[in-house]
Amino acid sequence: METPAKTALGGSLISALALGGMVVVGVTAGVVADPGAPPARAATGLTTFQDCASLQRWYVDHTLDQVGPYGWAGRIWPERMPGYATALGEDTAVAQDGGVANGPTGTNTQESGVDEPDVAKTDGRLVVQLTDSRRVVITDVAGPAPRRLADWRLPDASRADGLLLVGHHVIVSSGRVVAMAGGARDSKMIAPGGGGGSELVDLDISDPAHPVLDSRTSWTGSVLSLRQYDDTVRLVTSTGRPELPFVHPERGRLTPKQALRRNREIVRNSNVGGWLPAVDSNPVVGCSDVYHPTTWPRSETGADTGPDTVAVATFRPGAVDRATAVAVTGAGGEVYSSTDRLYVTSADWGRPRAQLHAFALEGDRTAYVASGSVAGEIRDRWSLDEHDGHLRVAVSWPDRLGHTRDNGIVVLDERDGRLEQVGELRGLGVDEEIQSVRWFDDLAVLVTFRQMDPLYTIDLADPTRPRRLGELKIPGFSAYLHPIGDGLLLGLGTDATTAGQSRGAQAGVFDLADPARTQQVGKVTFGRDSALGAGDDPHAFTWLPAPRVAITALQHWEAGPFASEMVLLRVSTSGAVTTEPLPSPGGSQPRALPLEDGRIALVGDRVEVVRVT
Repeated sequence: METPAKTALGGSLISALALGGMVVVGVTAGVVADPGAPPARAATGLTTFQDCASLQRWYVDHTLDQVGPYGWAGRIWPERMPGYATALGEDTAVAQDGGVANGPTGTNTQESGVDEPDVAKTDGRLVVQLTDSRRVVITDVAGPAPRRLADWRLPDASRADGLLLVGHHVIVSSGRVVAMAGGARDSKMIAPGGGGGSELVDLDISDPAHPVLDSRTSWTGSVLSLRQYDDTVRLVTSTGRPELPFVHPERGRLTPKQALRRNREIVRNSNVGGWLPAVDSNPVVGCSDVYHPTTWPRSETGADTGPDTVAVATFRPGAVDRATAVAVTGAGGEVYSSTDRLYVTSADWGRPRAQLHAFALEGDRTAYVASGSVAGEIRDRWSLDEHDGHLRVAVSWPDRLGHTRDNGIVVLDERDGRLEQVGELRGLGVDEEIQSVRWFDDLAVLVTFRQMDPLYTIDLADPTRPRRLGELKIPGFSAYLHPIGDGLLLGLGTDATTAGQSRGAQAGVFDLADPARTQQVGKVTFGRDSALGAGDDPHAFTWLPAPRVAITALQHWEAGPFASEMVLLRVSTSGAVTTEPLPSPGGSQPRALPLEDGRIALVGDRVEVVRVT
């Protein structure tokens, strides 16, 4: 989808991932919602269950083979697929030359107009940050020196993993901490699946020196994603198999076979409400509002994405208890959202196939619109992009041993409730792994690596016929790509020998003026045992268009695995790149948040304000 942040060579990467083998449910927190007319035509890829009995049978049929004599056993369905860390108001600022700046709360986001959670946010006057995953610290950065205003501790049973700053509300997502087996006081972990659940804390900071808890809600399952659209927030959770009163084998009373038979009966007799997502223990929906997929019948594809249930809840800060939602059965994976579509993905376990579901977003409503699948593997959420209604996906195709055989681009369109493939390109990085992707309106840049770094440019002007334009082979690879204007692309990653041996971190600049003849026009390296934070977490990257400066974290392993400093990369219009040191704010996840008048808040164990010109 074209946005102000996606220009010919200045687009923000749109990524999404989606999820398959699912049941869709329209809900309001605690009550059955009236779904009304969806914001797009009704999808034909799903059909409704006739009643609660048929819905309950669906769950039972998909989990009986996971029951053992001691309860749930067999396959373990992960709460989340591997990938990068997840994601207000106005559109992300974009320089006229095509360089993509950070969003209005200071975060480097994938999509203009869609903010993502991070460990630190700013509104230009305040910095709000998570410290030790347990405290929300508020600092005034409007004056001549940073001044701490508040240090608010989260409830004892919470450990935060990200926050949003929505007006005068701070939304914090967290998992609930539970004691590990053995009951040791200091032995704790984040509870997975439906057992421990997740929480949202809504903190009112109208008076930033005295934060007030507006609400604290408990959600079954784990948080997959949190996204913000102006004053609307969407939460995506994945709820696992329910806790049931299983029996165990006992000498003289139950043999393993008897216990297995009894446990299967317990699953068959379980209450359907225990399988579906809940908020503060309230039931979700009536069974007649539940949908299930017919896009890929299991008998045809063998599709099996697990017994979890993913919910997409929509709410506004200060009214979390009035959230509405849709829910789908299936193991939740990565999540991407543009301003009008949200995608969730899950792998088809047992075969290289990814299931994709699309949801239409309109104001504070969310509706299912289409489903589809890709006969390959999707590396992470940065592998997807939407433009002009076309979903473009970077895909890897493995061999029989699971090693990548081939890479390419697949294009899917929404047609009558289905995501149907309309275009495909193969043959990129044969026997290599995808390392990064960046999308523009009619162009994609894809980097693969094994020993040499092929950087491919792909023409997407005709979505039915993606076409390779050029290929640049150089040592090393770029793990993160960022448009910096003037037809230049900054790549942050790893330097390497021609044999593929790492030589530490590097930053390279690529000239895309002629995509068929891409050239590297600048490069700087940081020595062995070094790494740039943006390579693993794009939120650890900041681009300032006016001074043409990038800021990211730099780690040197000889100084300790959690020791980070901040480095400034100054890039000329010709692509030459030089480095300058910045003060280190400490901490394992430092951030650089743009303020006004060339001021930057460096946020970590402390907040420092510097001026960059």
